[in-house]
Amino acid sequence: MSEPTSELPTSDELALGAFLHDAGKLLQRALGTSQALPEGVRALEGTLCPKARQGSHYTHKHVLFTELLFHDLEVEKLGLPGGLRREFVRDAAVFHHNPRPEHPWDLLVVEAD
Repeated sequence: MSEPTSELPTSDELALGAFLHDAGKLLQRALGTSQALPEGVRALEGTLCPKARQGSHYTHKHVLFTELLFHDLEVEKLGLPGGLRREFVRDAAVFHHNPRPEHPWDLLVVEAD
């Protein structure tokens, strides 16, 4: 596989992100509460999690636990195989419930989910 050269995610990066998008559900069951997450991960709640339709609380908190997976990869300085860029895989995985308008490729994982 050749090294990606664009500032867009590759199809492989999107596919791996889509594959990992619900990994946080397993971590959430294992760790229980978001209080077990590092502060930097918890601070992303308003960015990654959608707000409830009624009320001011956030939903789909499993994405914070998916973020934990990528946080730990970064802390341990672990890359992904095949030259896949961790930041693009991460974004595909963690923004599937709160897609960013400026990154329309987020919608691919939303639709796949």
